[in-house]
Amino acid sequence: MSRQKLLIWLIVALALLNIATISTIIFHVVQEKQQNLPAINTGNGNMLNGRFFRNEIGFNNEQMENFRTYYHPFRVHTKEIVVAIDSLKSRLFEELQEENPDTLIIKNLSTQIGDLHGTLKEVTAKFYLQIKETATEEQKQALNKAFYPLFANEAGPRCQNRRGRGNNRNTKN
Repeated sequence: MSRQKLLIWLIVALALLNIATISTIIFHVVQEKQQNLPAINTGNGNMLNGRFFRNEIGFNNEQMENFRTYYHPFRVHTKEIVVAIDSLKSRLFEELQEENPDTLIIKNLSTQIGDLHGTLKEVTAKFYLQIKETATEEQKQALNKAFYPLFANEAGPRCQNRRGRGNNRNTKN
């Protein structure tokens, strides 16, 4: 009888070990998926995703939970906006290819694209402020550096010295 009890306890222990192993694997897969949420591309090589905020900004577990809370709705909303902008840009280009493009349609599409781009900046700014609330002073400096390309002058320094029509009127040639 005692041998039978020993075998039963051995089977129970092995079953518990299997359950613990499977649970650990599932936990790590879920955690890895959360870490690898789609990234914000800043255009200068930085991908602002969970891994970036943990490794580069130095967010702790509590800060990462706050990040995930704000990040998912932000990504869903920005993706919708970007898809809408891309669709309008395609329609705009199609109109430009017409034999006789309708300037009213071009103006309307351009205005819609601009409005959506403004909304995208507002949503990004809101996300930045939410993330900034959870950051330490040192982390805020890293956040400023990471988000700067998203709000910087897109023309950049290459356009600052251009002389368009009406510029430099007082210079002698």
